[in-house]
Amino acid sequence: MEIDAEAIERVEHAAEKHVIRPEEELPSAGNGKTGEERPSIDRPNTRPFLEKLFLRDGKRCSNPFCRRRLDHQGHHITERSEGGRTELHNEIGVCRFCHALITVGLLEVAGNPIDGLTFTPKAAKLSPGLSREKAELDEMPIVTVSLPEPSGYPDGDRGDPASGYPDASIHAPDEAQAYEDAVLGLETLGWKKKEAPTRARHALQELRTRGEKATAESLLRESLRAPAGQRKEGPK
Repeated sequence: MEIDAEAIERVEHAAEKHVIRPEEELPSAGNGKTGEERPSIDRPNTRPFLEKLFLRDGKRCSNPFCRRRLDHQGHHITERSEGGRTELHNEIGVCRFCHALITVGLLEVAGNPIDGLTFTPKAAKLSPGLSREKAELDEMPIVTVSLPEPSGYPDGDRGDPASGYPDASIHAPDEAQAYEDAVLGLETLGWKKKEAPTRARHALQELRTRGEKATAESLLRESLRAPAGQRKEGPK
């Protein structure tokens, strides 16, 4: 980035100078023949180094979707544990939020500050996979299963208003469900499968006669009372 000489002269007397040498911007060979052999894990960031790094990046987060000005940290593009160098070409300044996302793997950084950087959220990699999975699900055939009539209705009686059983085409679904629950409750209490529907049917007729709402509780309670003409005895 070039700055006009007149602008430099106006602020030079009060500015704090940091010099970034050209060799700091380029990868070092580090072959151990002409210079000191580098350690397997390079040195950590120092404050003077971070000052240069943040100045180079304009004191903003390097993530183009963030660009915060505060709480900057230095991130090694190639980790020090993997042989990455603590040099300007291998580091970027990012805010602590983006640095945390990079550390846990939710944000990936590729490239370098010289040729360009690419920030890719992990979710962007999931989208193609989810699209393929959705396409596969859309191609699967739809299988339907026909269920038998509920066991609480004797054959031929369901839907016949004269029989006293709930008619799905006339009565509300919650009434039919209450009847089935009452039949199941009676069977659980010990009444036979043929006797339980009969008692529930008479209970439903009785509730209708009195104008009371048929619920599973009211039907079961009424069913426990002996219908007219039947002996008052419990289940056998």
